[in-house]
Amino acid sequence: MMREAAYMAGLLTESKRISEFTPISSSPLPVPDEVNPDKLSLALEPEAAALYSQETVAEQIKGQPSAAAISHPTEYMVIDAGGGTIDITAHVEVDGGIVVQNVPTGNAWGGTQVNEGFSKLLQELVNDPGFEKFIASGDHTKNQATLNKIVYTEFEKQKVLFGQGKLEEIAVELPRNFVRFYEEALIEGAEKMSGTDYDPDENDTLRINKSVTESKLFGPAIQGIIDCTLAAISKIDNCPNTFYLVGAFGGCKYVHEKVSPAIKRYYQSKGHKGTCSVLVPPSPHLAVATGAAMWRKNPEKFKARRADATYGIGLSFPFDPEKHNEAYKCYIEDYKGYYCNYIFNIFLEEGELAKANEVITTYFTPRCQDNTTASIKIYSTPQLGVRYIRDENNKLIVTEIGQLVIDVPNPDNLPLDQRIVDVTIDFSGTEIQAKARYRVTGKEVKTVCDFLST
Repeated sequence: MMREAAYMAGLLTESKRISEFTPISSSPLPVPDEVNPDKLSLALEPEAAALYSQETVAEQIKGQPSAAAISHPTEYMVIDAGGGTIDITAHVEVDGGIVVQNVPTGNAWGGTQVNEGFSKLLQELVNDPGFEKFIASGDHTKNQATLNKIVYTEFEKQKVLFGQGKLEEIAVELPRNFVRFYEEALIEGAEKMSGTDYDPDENDTLRINKSVTESKLFGPAIQGIIDCTLAAISKIDNCPNTFYLVGAFGGCKYVHEKVSPAIKRYYQSKGHKGTCSVLVPPSPHLAVATGAAMWRKNPEKFKARRADATYGIGLSFPFDPEKHNEAYKCYIEDYKGYYCNYIFNIFLEEGELAKANEVITTYFTPRCQDNTTASIKIYSTPQLGVRYIRDENNKLIVTEIGQLVIDVPNPDNLPLDQRIVDVTIDFSGTEIQAKARYRVTGKEVKTVCDFLST
């Protein structure tokens, strides 16, 4: 369950690892008797981290009330700083459930940005942007592997120790083939660059002092976390006074030491009363995986979420010159009138609160009398105020995330106004599901909105 939960959480990231899942059809393993996609549950990473953090604090309070860091918070913010991204959500407990207060926000200033900072420093040191000369000097694959080992193995070890407060400087041992190619440049570059030292007689070790490590390597990522967090706080009406730092990067001591004072200063500057706590729960790197398993046992815990985009379908309505754009005006013979095409019929707008039991329904009729199938495409957009799904040049300006195709036979030659198709979008889970039903036959089709392929 724990490993499965981690995979489920990972599906909602932009990581290329998603493509490494093996399709059942091509797997050497025997195909199970039943393949049921309804049994796959997608846990949202920020929610999983929030659930883990709250449950951990609750256990601490219950076990040792006098030793607990804080009393049980009912309003809190989770800052999930992983390797690639920062995800921030605010939550409030209501009647035993959790309501997500803000549209999940974040940026790309995760822990790997520190590695990228080191890579840029090393490129500057050897005066070879992108290591282009080194990569082109021999076996491309082997040289690229050497660079990856330096940045994501040798430096990574040092980064973790520095983040834990166990080192005062970074010391990276460089591979021999890298040193042979760059030896003169390394010596010259280290002499010119303040805060760095390279000694070929000391196991080809590059040393970077604390000042440079903080300013050039960790500094930009830390500032990215702080900026994103303060921006998220500023958009919430009632600022929480409890903040959880989780994730492999967020849970490191150095990040907490830098981010915590910034949050507290901002909290006080806004005139908030009382104390502000910035906590790192136990095993912060496992917060998402463990929280996903907790969520799977009780998915009803989350009672409402803020829509992260605007969702709807495209429809045609009778043309109204006071409301509609002439560019979309067309004559539909079967309805004997002028209609406005490509209207974005909105179900839920970005930032709107979607309750866990909320379904939204609309209906339409086929466009033409001889239509025997109806295709209902579901769209999303991060923009507010979008009125049409296409621009005046007929270019799609929203994103298709799902499609319902339903049979609409008409053997009894019913008029169009009696051939009604009901469309329902369900926002109650971690995935948006949709269905359509043709009233004439009672037949129904369903789909799960697809965010991965788009």
